Amino acid sequence: MKEIKELVEQAEIDSSEIQEFKNKISKMSLVEQDSYFYNISEGNLNEEDGINCPICKNKGKISFVENDYEKARNCECMNRRRMYYRFIETGISKDQFKRYTLSNYDTTIEWQRYALEKAMNYLTDLTKNEKAYWFYIGGNSGTGKTHLCTGIIAKLLNSNFSVKYMVWNTEIPSLISQRKSFYQEDQDVYRHRVKELKECQVLYIDDFLQLDTETKESLSIAYEIINSRYTDDSKITIISSEVTQKELYEFSKALCGRIIEKSKRGDYVISVNEEMSTNYRMKKGE
Repeated sequence: MKEIKELVEQAEIDSSEIQEFKNKISKMSLVEQDSYFYNISEGNLNEEDGINCPICKNKGKISFVENDYEKARNCECMNRRRMYYRFIETGISKDQFKRYTLSNYDTTIEWQRYALEKAMNYLTDLTKNEKAYWFYIGGNSGTGKTHLCTGIIAKLLNSNFSVKYMVWNTEIPSLISQRKSFYQEDQDVYRHRVKELKECQVLYIDDFLQLDTETKESLSIAYEIINSRYTDDSKITIISSEVTQKELYEFSKALCGRIIEKSKRGDYVISVNEEMSTNYRMKKGE
């Protein structure tokens, strides 16, 4: 058995609790001691994915004793970590994910403070009201839309939500090709991919719609996905786009209406106009 002094140091026990700790340890077998000290030791998985777990202390495993043997099981945080890696694999880099947090979102300009406040209120609403509200931010490129949405997604992942990431202009061409294909296997792949987009708990669509490049087929797919999620009150949708609310309404009242209604009737729809965008770029030195 380890020396009590060594065990106390390892467990970082306060001096007032040493005797109680000694009594606890003295009743444990060697196997139980090993299991106990594994469970209180610190891991470093959070350094990679930013997910902090107080249960396993970022090791991903929890030790337990069964029939005098030490065994281990996955901690519940591993589901969140797997979601994180699946999210990373779909397009957002690890560096972006670490940098694009709500805590370091630039709030130099008034509209940025407004946007961050909306994002924080949105997350509070999701937690307190348990309703699958949507979030939409539209405006020119370079205004921090992806940063804000990624920060929201990081919070949701850390709260055990399952997230799928879709870069609209990257995925739409292949979806259209598969949908129009004469081959059954291509059409099957299309149905499978769209089903995932329809049914995932949280869908984050980045760069949604570029109206001057959209085709009848791409808009049909957009409506198919949005309408399916609109009719399911359990689905959360986060959208960033260069298209403002006004532009979307003028182009498609059906799409715009659904997005506004699910975004708490417009409470969580943000449009960054040209003047705001210009001020932002000047402030950033672009």
